[in-house]
Amino acid sequence: MRFPVSSAVAKVIGMTDGECHRSPQKAARLAAKILRQHGYVSRYSHRSWDRGVRWYRSEADNSPGIAEQATSVLGRAIASGEIKIK
Repeated sequence: MRFPVSSAVAKVIGMTDGECHRSPQKAARLAAKILRQHGYVSRYSHRSWDRGVRWYRSEADNSPGIAEQATSVLGRAIASGEIKIK
C-alpha cells in the first residue's frame, strides 16, 4: 500500500507534490538516496515474524527496523527531527 508523499518529503527530494503522485517509484528512489546519506540502511530481515526489507539506522543492532517505503520512512525522520529540511 502506497501512502501519499508529504509536501515536506517532496521538498527534500526536489520534486513537486504532483510529480511525486505521478512517479512514486522515482520519489521512493530519491527518498532512499536521502535516507542513505543520513545513515539509514535497508536490508532484508530473516526473522520469521518480520521477514522482508526494512530500513535501519546504521548504528542499530538487529532489532526490527521500519517496514515501509522510503518516502514514508523519510517523512517520519523529518517529523522526528532526525533529518532537517534546508
